Amino acid sequence: MNQKTINFLAYSGASALHPALSLLLLPVMARYLGPSQMGLIAYVDSTVLFVAVLSILGVPHYYFRSFHEIDRARLLGSLQTFLIGYNLVVLVVFAGLLLVFASPYSRNSLLLAAVATFMNTVLVLPLRELRMQERAVSFGLVTVVVAITQSLVGLAFIIGGFGAEGKYWGQVLVTSTVACTFGIARLRKILGPADWRIVREAVRLGVPLMFSGLAMIAISLSDRIVLKLHLPYAAVGVYSVGYTLGFSLSLISAALYSTFESRLYRHHLETEAFNREFRQAWLMAISLMTLISCVVIVGVEPLVILLLPKSFDGAEKIARIVSAATIFNAVVPLTTLLAIKKRAQRMVVVVSTLAATTNLALNLVLIPLYGSVVAALSTVAAYGLIVVFHLRLTHDIPGTRDVRVFSVAAPALCGVVAIWWEELARLGPLVVGALAITASINLYRLYSRGRVGPPQPS
Repeated sequence: MNQKTINFLAYSGASALHPALSLLLLPVMARYLGPSQMGLIAYVDSTVLFVAVLSILGVPHYYFRSFHEIDRARLLGSLQTFLIGYNLVVLVVFAGLLLVFASPYSRNSLLLAAVATFMNTVLVLPLRELRMQERAVSFGLVTVVVAITQSLVGLAFIIGGFGAEGKYWGQVLVTSTVACTFGIARLRKILGPADWRIVREAVRLGVPLMFSGLAMIAISLSDRIVLKLHLPYAAVGVYSVGYTLGFSLSLISAALYSTFESRLYRHHLETEAFNREFRQAWLMAISLMTLISCVVIVGVEPLVILLLPKSFDGAEKIARIVSAATIFNAVVPLTTLLAIKKRAQRMVVVVSTLAATTNLALNLVLIPLYGSVVAALSTVAAYGLIVVFHLRLTHDIPGTRDVRVFSVAAPALCGVVAIWWEELARLGPLVVGALAITASINLYRLYSRGRVGPPQPS
């Protein structure tokens, strides 16, 4: 078994665990908390994503790009020392804003989630170091231990009567423990005075990508915020559950990206090795996420009926629509990496900002008229817009025309089928079946026949 296969299995296992735990614990949490508290969790999680993006300033992108060029101890120590000090300031400012603006209903949960995000800062770069060194098994073990322990401790607090806050108490306790044992243990010899030249270059590269990250978070957040303006927490909770069912398995594409990331950063642009690795990663991610979206479209309704109370009816339609966005989303990390290597960060910022603005406008105008279905559709539209513009970056990579077509056609067809699933009757399963077969053939060709490069002439 080669290193790439081992890495993929480790990353896939670690990434699959989180959505698997979410799906397993979702009915338990829904029964203990109810729609309103589930809506609060969705609101807090979405809001704190902004803090998470601000907390790292896009610095890991510079770390990846410079990993093979700068002394690693000096690179890691400088960036980590800077991030810890900077995040203390962010945490204090955020806590002050909560005291002034947050409602008593959400304040404690928001503060706990922010503290967990700060503690996670200690783990960000050490975990990425494991990825860049292709120590996928070690990365997977740490990720698995954190995910399982956080879920179980949070659930214990919820059952113990802490409500939605229990989830965040679990995050704070577990993340703090792991940060102090694993993160600081790895960093204790190199933390110290930062090399400000490295910090300055990292911030210069990362800040534009930070704004892109904020725009991407806005796409995830604006639907919940606008829904809350017009609907009660219970409706936000139903939407959030559907969103989770439809989007959580996209973490599988993150595992694929992690598998190829270190190799893509290692290879220089316009080389055969880079083109081959990029095409393989792209086709694999699109095919796998298309297959997963097809499974969600067909199987989510019985899953909702089986696992959730009747108060969550309607979540299945949201899940079907959002699953189309996961196919678009599989392309974004790869094209962003390509933009970094081409030094086209400004294009990424402009495109993500345009997509976030479009998403917000659709939500503000149409949610009051048509409800939560529009929020799901605007998510698909935003990710689709990003992918269409990002495809411009891939035109000089040989043999990718078929992948570009599939990258747009597959999510578009899944979205259409998801919207009119009931109306299409027998035609819907036929379209889904055709997409699933196409995706399966791509995966079979990649894995069984080893055809990872562009198609060869006959």
